[in-house]
This record gives sequence, structure tokens and C-alpha cells, in this order.
Amino acid sequence: MDKDMSKYELIDNITNDLTSFINLYAFVYLTKDSYSRKECGRIIQGMERDMVDRLKQK
Repeated sequence: MDKDMSKYELIDNITNDLTSFINLYAFVYLTKDSYSRKECGRIIQGMERDMVDRLKQK
């Protein structure tokens, strides 16, 4: 984490990351009929892992 980053910037960054995750999750969920159940599960698991990695870096 950047030591010059304020706690407010950190909160804003995390909020933006979570908002992006929710928007992408909603898109995948709404278009899930385009994917097989397995593909949809893999996409969502990949998104979840990416989000966890991003939050750990903060």
C-alpha cells in the first residue's frame, strides 16, 4: 500500500473496486443464459479471486 495514500483515498478505491465487481457480477448473472453453467461458474470464481487479490493489495 502506498504510504502517502490517505484512509479516505483507500476507502474510495475499495468502494470503486466493489462497485465494479457488483456491476460485472450483475452483467454476468443477467447474461448467464449465454453461458453454460460451468462457464458462468468459472467466470464468477475468477472475478471473486481477482477481487480478493485487489483487496489484499490495498
